[in-house]
Amino acid sequence: MLDLVAIAQSSPGAIAINGAIVVGYQLAGLPGVLVSVLGAVLPPMAILSLASVFYNAFASNPYIASLLGGMRAGVAVLVSAFFLSGTIDLDQVSFRMVCYFAGALFLLRKMKWNPILVMVLCGACEMLFYALTHL
Repeated sequence: MLDLVAIAQSSPGAIAINGAIVVGYQLAGLPGVLVSVLGAVLPPMAILSLASVFYNAFASNPYIASLLGGMRAGVAVLVSAFFLSGTIDLDQVSFRMVCYFAGALFLLRKMKWNPILVMVLCGACEMLFYALTHL
């Protein structure tokens, strides 16, 4: 199983799909690939489709809109940290990451900045920090 996971991680794309392809092929050949990929794709797609039907009704609720805005700030920081470090280890959350989160939350909620711009800014700050500490 470890060899199959290593193969799945080395190929481009989502690890769940790659893992499903490798394991499905190993267990049942091409039919196994088809069944395992459908099993990995259909449940999340059905859940997201159902959520999108009710999104407008939920998004108009001020509590849900506030919750989604806060989640957007968290995602912006986590995505930028993930791309910079290659992994996110919650045991090693630093003061700097908490500052990024607070800054991103402020920029997204109070200043109404674009989330992509906030992610780029967080990434640029981290690259600047790395350059200054590793010279």
